[in-house]
Amino acid sequence: MVPLAERCRVFLAREVPAGLDYVSGSIAERVLAMAANGIPLDEELAELVPLCVQESRTRAEDLPGDARAYLLASADLLEEIGREGA
Repeated sequence: MVPLAERCRVFLAREVPAGLDYVSGSIAERVLAMAANGIPLDEELAELVPLCVQESRTRAEDLPGDARAYLLASADLLEEIGREGA
């Protein structure tokens, strides 16, 4: 299996799908970037990861195709980061 850090790097390099209100520098993006670079999350940021997962999954429900897949992929990675404490 591809290491989590590499999967985060690949995800962050993806083009954001049309129709998705992308927020550069969001908490989710920061968490993914830290995991991509092997930087452990501090306690406060780690506490926010489940909220990011929930928000991504909830927003994905209302979106079509590529935007939905993008948010679900983000949620999956964030969930794994939360479990591993990356």
